[in-house]
Amino acid sequence: MDKNDLPASKRVKVQQIAILVQISHVVINVFFITEYLLIRIAADRWTCAQSLSQAVLNESVPPVSRWSSSGIAVLRIADRCLHYPQPRIV
Repeated sequence: MDKNDLPASKRVKVQQIAILVQISHVVINVFFITEYLLIRIAADRWTCAQSLSQAVLNESVPPVSRWSSSGIAVLRIADRCLHYPQPRIV
């Protein structure tokens, strides 16, 4: 059966369905491309974050014994604030 053998109303319906199928294929392709790009961006950001953290780890930090007394005092204050929450000033 040829599509020209169908009545005009049925041919229009078939054409509409064909267009909807094509549109759905385009939407699906766009979805997958978008997902791929989002995954790719996330992977690139993760790689960048890893290299930055590795760079920080590779930096030389002097041992605590060579820190100034003010640096050690700042650490003690920070440690105290972590363990003993300060009252809120309203």
